[in-house]
Amino acid sequence: MTLPRFSRFSRILCVVLALVFCLFMGACSRDVAVVEQTGMIMEVTVARQNEIEAVISDAYTTTEEPTKAEQGQNCIGLTEDDLPDDAKIVYLTFDDGPSSNTQRILDILDKYGCGATFFVMKSDYRDEYKNIVDHGHAIALHTYTHDFYDLYASVDDYFADLDRISDLVYEKTGVRSMLIRFPGGSSNSISRNVCYGIMSELVDEVENRGYSYFDWNADSQDASGNNVPASYIYESSVSCTANRIILLMHDTDMKDTTVDALPDIIEYYQSQGYYFLSLNENSPTAHHGVVN
Repeated sequence: MTLPRFSRFSRILCVVLALVFCLFMGACSRDVAVVEQTGMIMEVTVARQNEIEAVISDAYTTTEEPTKAEQGQNCIGLTEDDLPDDAKIVYLTFDDGPSSNTQRILDILDKYGCGATFFVMKSDYRDEYKNIVDHGHAIALHTYTHDFYDLYASVDDYFADLDRISDLVYEKTGVRSMLIRFPGGSSNSISRNVCYGIMSELVDEVENRGYSYFDWNADSQDASGNNVPASYIYESSVSCTANRIILLMHDTDMKDTTVDALPDIIEYYQSQGYYFLSLNENSPTAHHGVVN
């Protein structure tokens, strides 16, 4: 027969009652006066009452260190204008989602009060587009297909693909995002095998059409394989010492270890005095040098 599991409250209550009983029995022999012999009503001394209250208070006191969010340092929804000019900022960016890991990422960001940016593409997890926005983060565009040989075939092909993800995000969230990231970054060389010189055209044309494109100046290296050890992701992620860090990470079904490493990455940078913000049109872009 399986015994029922007790809740945390029940366990605490049992401990408190046992302690009170022990204190009470000790009081009966030393510090308690009988005030009504017939009713056997006992009165505990003031000192004993204070001791019991201290035991109860200790039973409900947690030893877990509060998160930055619990300490009132919630950065979700803040922008650079809300911070001192010399503030150090990390922009967490997640490419290729949404995925089965998106909710786990959002839960961690909520816990630590961190803003982030999700560069999304087509996905079976379409409810997560709105979930990202509802949690106060920036939703950005990473093209619909992420297929280098289709979207980099020509300028028209690129924007046809970009328009598809833009329309999907707008349909699901009501947000018409103007933040983008090129698959492979603006410095990718694979596009040269598809259409020579196309990146030189695209970096100008996206800005002509009102978009802001973002590369990165820190790389978690989680794209170097599937299930890259969390320790390696952590070490790669915390190696940057710039005052403005755009950290490249990925949100896919195969990036469980990225999620595993995320709390330690956040805690490290928070210990160094960094804030975590979402990107916006006025954020630093960390543009790479175009090689095609």
